[in-house]
Amino acid sequence: MIKLHLLQDIQYEKAAPAGDLRQAYGALVSDLFSLPVGGEACIEILYRCRDSVSLETGVLALKNPPTPSVKDAVDNARPVPPVPDAQFSIPAGEYDFEQLTELPGEDRLTPFLLKFCTGKNGRLFIRILREHAASFAAQILAEGESV
Repeated sequence: MIKLHLLQDIQYEKAAPAGDLRQAYGALVSDLFSLPVGGEACIEILYRCRDSVSLETGVLALKNPPTPSVKDAVDNARPVPPVPDAQFSIPAGEYDFEQLTELPGEDRLTPFLLKFCTGKNGRLFIRILREHAASFAAQILAEGESV
């Protein structure tokens, strides 16, 4: 895991309550090929650490492929233009970050996520980016209050 410093919010055009974590994750993973090339999906997960860890699903958010102006901004290290009427965003800030080599199965999702729950309370973001017609990048971003 490395530290990631987001200088800008990552904004999403569409967002809806995700419902049950396993169901939302299962639906997303089974429907990955419906994402357009360049598109992105994100599941927000809220966690609380007490005597045990509880995970609660926030939203499932979707992002369209980047426009030419967004690509130009990224390629030239300039601020990305804001998404008009963004419905959800991952706020700028510091995150623990891991690029995943594979997505965990639904049955292994909760144990997999627990290793990222490092504070008393926080949020996890599972980002899945459709890079090419047959390939995806998956990432975990974790934020949390220190113990």
